[in-house]
Amino acid sequence: MKYLSTLLTAVLMLSGTMAAAEEPPIVEIYGEKVYVRDLPLPPKMVATSKSTMSSKEFAQWKQDALRQTLAYEVMDDARKRFLKEMKMEPTQQDIDGYIAFLHRARQADRKQRAEAREKLQQELQQPGLDEETRAAAKKKLSVLDEMDKYDAPPATAEARKEQQESEQTVAAMTVSGWKFNQALYRKYGGRVVFQQAGLEPIDAHKAFMQELETSGAYKILDPAYQDLFKETNEYFDKKFQYADQAAIDKYFDSPWWLHAAENGPKNP
Repeated sequence: MKYLSTLLTAVLMLSGTMAAAEEPPIVEIYGEKVYVRDLPLPPKMVATSKSTMSSKEFAQWKQDALRQTLAYEVMDDARKRFLKEMKMEPTQQDIDGYIAFLHRARQADRKQRAEAREKLQQELQQPGLDEETRAAAKKKLSVLDEMDKYDAPPATAEARKEQQESEQTVAAMTVSGWKFNQALYRKYGGRVVFQQAGLEPIDAHKAFMQELETSGAYKILDPAYQDLFKETNEYFDKKFQYADQAAIDKYFDSPWWLHAAENGPKNP
């Protein structure tokens, strides 16, 4: 019996070794090998893509999806390490400050909707109002009602907990993104561009990506993933509108959400 148990263990170990041998690593990130099995794709997305594409199209889609997932993993790890190296990691105080901004913005939106509703109701009470204007006012009121429903406070303790967790996640991502850009600009400087999400130190970002590659932070082991940062490199080649130094200094001096109240609760 002991012999059979030992034999079974040996077979299982051999099977695991063979499976690993069949699937070579595709990239090495900071010395850690990564395999395709480490890059799971959303099952629903895979099923939908497979059912709507030809075999060739699906294979290409899957390859691109895996490459983009891998690129995200590399950058996510690199960002965290860089923020730690620069001693600029987000703190809970940073995150709480952004959540407070979100609450101020939400309150301001509620106030604006209330004022708009009152104005529309007064308009509807005017005598001799033509039907077209009346219908337009009622439609606007309906939109405001839907927005109020969407913005209504959670009704249960579980829903409130979910909302708080969601706020923490969004705030952590936003704060981390801003601090990463701030850290990039502090280290590398260069030109900064206007983007919808705020200012971005484009030259610093390029320098950071080049340093990642030359430092050996990641090594491509599978030629299929050679063009790992394809979309990022294409993005760098776009034409941009560059910010002036005054705007840059103000933006990276302190988090924009802390002084947003000065110009209204919005991302500059």
